[in-house]
Amino acid sequence: MIRASCVGCIYHRQLGDAETWGCHYLLDTGELRGCPAHACTKKQYPDTQKVRTQTMLRAVRYFSECRGRAVLDEKGTAMRAKDGTPLREGVHPPTVAGLALALGFCSRQDLKDAAQTKELGDIIRWSLGKCEEYLEEKLCESAAGVKLSLMNNFPGWSESSPDEAHTEIHVTLEGESHGQTPQQNI
Repeated sequence: MIRASCVGCIYHRQLGDAETWGCHYLLDTGELRGCPAHACTKKQYPDTQKVRTQTMLRAVRYFSECRGRAVLDEKGTAMRAKDGTPLREGVHPPTVAGLALALGFCSRQDLKDAAQTKELGDIIRWSLGKCEEYLEEKLCESAAGVKLSLMNNFPGWSESSPDEAHTEIHVTLEGESHGQTPQQNI
């Protein structure tokens, strides 16, 4: 059976059980099933500030999960590698797709569309900036990455190839005529 949602019913869109979707109607039979009075007539939309707070908490939780967890020994103290750095498990890079899923969006495109809205735009742009920061840090670990960052982020910077860098310089010394080579005394 194909079902379609009514306009603006936040309450029923979030229910997972298809049998309890009172605000949906069956397209194949044309049977209209209205929402209960307590759900759609009140038009219960989420509070904007509450949505902003939840979105920010989800973003912070996502970046915290990316850092992983400390590996603990039997006593509960953090284990360290030979070089002294703490061991961590579950470390993974923050990605735009992972961020979109953590914030409750279906795709990266939905996340980018939401970044243009007034309600969540600043929070999403901050989150995308954190992903970009991680990638730029990783770029700086190699010479090719630094070169790529310089070319894309600093206008006027370009790498000249060895052929372009080679220019001929003609020097004429005093006492020499043009076209003649000086004689050497041995």
